Amino acid sequence: MTSIQVMNMLKEPDFRSLVEYYCLRAAEDVFNESTGAPNHAARLALALQIAANSPSFVDRFGRQCILNATIKARASVAEVLANESDIQFVVNSTYDRFI
Repeated sequence: MTSIQVMNMLKEPDFRSLVEYYCLRAAEDVFNESTGAPNHAARLALALQIAANSPSFVDRFGRQCILNATIKARASVAEVLANESDIQFVVNSTYDRFI
């Protein structure tokens, strides 16, 4: 995809929905992790914020997704949507950047 196509992906409703879904899934994972996990208190605070207002996190995590080399290398938005595990990977791997 071109850089313009990648940036425009942030406006795609289906892409935004997947990012929001995986933000909620990441928050749910934090709710279920051990209280002894590293940074648990901070991670839990973020999870509570995401659970309360998940749409407000779509831009933050969406930007991380479009900067991911694997996602940028996809041929189209449809291909990104068909490989949603890439989105899940980016959300999970960048979660702690926002605590």
